Amino acid sequence: MSIVDIRGYGMYKMKRKGISRRNNPLLSFLLMVGPIIIVYMFIIVAITKTFSLSLFEWSGFGERTFVMFDNFIKLFNDYRFIYSIRNMFIFTIVTMIFQVGMGIILAYLLTDFKFKGKGFFKTVLFLPVIISNVAVALYFIQIFDYRYGLLNYFLTHIGLERVNLLGSGNYAFIFAVLPQTWQYVGLMFIIAFTSFSTVSKDYIDAAKMDGFNSFQRLIYVYIPVSWSIYLSSSSNICSYFFQTNC
Repeated sequence: MSIVDIRGYGMYKMKRKGISRRNNPLLSFLLMVGPIIIVYMFIIVAITKTFSLSLFEWSGFGERTFVMFDNFIKLFNDYRFIYSIRNMFIFTIVTMIFQVGMGIILAYLLTDFKFKGKGFFKTVLFLPVIISNVAVALYFIQIFDYRYGLLNYFLTHIGLERVNLLGSGNYAFIFAVLPQTWQYVGLMFIIAFTSFSTVSKDYIDAAKMDGFNSFQRLIYVYIPVSWSIYLSSSSNICSYFFQTNC
């Protein structure tokens, strides 16, 4: 039996049972609600369990002592926690600014300019996104490490002193932003490239006839027309970064 025969037989059985592929709200509802219930069940259970444990003084072994909100009071009175929250917000905002900005610029270059090898560049730009975070961290440690890093190896060979890039307060933040930006700028590029692809060619031709240069077409045509798509996708990714960095 061929694939066409199998599909035809399946449609015939669905029609006999009164099942429609196009108009079956009950089936659509069950297909959507089932996974949502499973996912949120695990999330709600985990959050509830974590919150209940935070109300106790417990080392992980032995009896637990109920202390109400004392742990939260100690936490918010600890300057290290406040600094960590501040650094988390700064880190996420800075990385998102660089990722969104570079993603828009790269997407515009591959959308508005005609040259060969666009498929190759799209693959290369998106490739870091699918690499494991652990692999990216190890890769950049091999570059920025104080003793064995490639960058310090190069500095010593040109007569300069080693720099503690990951352990110095002057450089650690910058070199922590670089790996995150490098890994996820490809994701922002794909979102921007997809949204720019929805811009009508009539708008672009009209802008060229009015004498708009490349920068003006980006500011006044591409971004305003596709901004809603890009903003919604970027906000979802930004919320994901806040969750993972926390």
